[in-house]
Amino acid sequence: MNRILMSLVLALASVMAHAVEPELAPAPATAPVTALDAESAGRIYFNSFSVPDFQALRYPQREPVVVHGTLKMPVVADGQKVPAVIIVHGSDGVLRKDFRVWADTLNAAGIAAFVIDTYTGRGVRDTYTGNFFSVSVASQTVDALKALDLLATHPRIDAKRIAIMGFSRGASVAYLTWINRFAEAVTTRKFVAHIPLYFSCSSAIVDSRNRNDAPVLMLNGDADDWTPNEHCADLVRKYYPKAGFKLVTYPGAGHGFDALGPYHEFRAQSMTDCTTETDVAYGTSVNWKTGQQYRGNELQEYLRACMTPATRHAGGHPESRERAKADVLSFLAATFGSIQ
Repeated sequence: MNRILMSLVLALASVMAHAVEPELAPAPATAPVTALDAESAGRIYFNSFSVPDFQALRYPQREPVVVHGTLKMPVVADGQKVPAVIIVHGSDGVLRKDFRVWADTLNAAGIAAFVIDTYTGRGVRDTYTGNFFSVSVASQTVDALKALDLLATHPRIDAKRIAIMGFSRGASVAYLTWINRFAEAVTTRKFVAHIPLYFSCSSAIVDSRNRNDAPVLMLNGDADDWTPNEHCADLVRKYYPKAGFKLVTYPGAGHGFDALGPYHEFRAQSMTDCTTETDVAYGTSVNWKTGQQYRGNELQEYLRACMTPATRHAGGHPESRERAKADVLSFLAATFGSIQ
């Protein structure tokens, strides 16, 4: 596959970037675990590795790193195994209170929640005010797959009922773990369901030869000007007509519609106006608005030209937030077979 196209998978997986150095020192060395016991909960450290892009998953040169997550277990009858959801944060990191709300919502339904932090162990606070490229989306995808392997060892978690849920940049991870060629480079396990929230379809990575049968629930807002919903329906219809994709679009909802904070504007570098499809099955890229094909450095040059600073908006939309909770729980109930 063309290496330039594959290296651009990193850039295409999200639309959030600023260029300053990481602000944090790496997290203190804490012994990672390779297996969990029945009492495992709270902060858990585990082994992962960093790669610059998805192409690097094919090679043995990998930079080891210890990352962590916070596991919240539901209260259920003794001996009952529960399903679980791995939650992947966006470019603002893991400190959003919304993730705790989602974990509580899942717990109340009898589902374990593992909120992973893909930044702190790498010495990065966020990629919203920090350097987008300080942590690759490929590395975050590796973390999620390593978390899947770890959760599968928990005696109280049903290893066959583990799903993934991601927000914005994390939505890219929730989707990219669905692409077999990426997941199989890290683990033999698969998530049973994928839930991307406010996922960007403007510059998308697809795999027209993917054969993953796991269902996908994509939740977007039609007023999102950072990761716009435009092209999502066409993308699903064109590449995954027989896959279990469900796209739900909330009227009037913008980026971060599930957030507790108010709707606000900010200045950010964005790929909102970049309109490309990169098919990793064939190493091809095309502009879905104009039909232009990109070869060699042409795609890279186009992305540099279209990725410019702009005023964007994000914040909570109460009606959509409540609808999203109901939609997620309904989807998981259908996928897991039964929840509390």
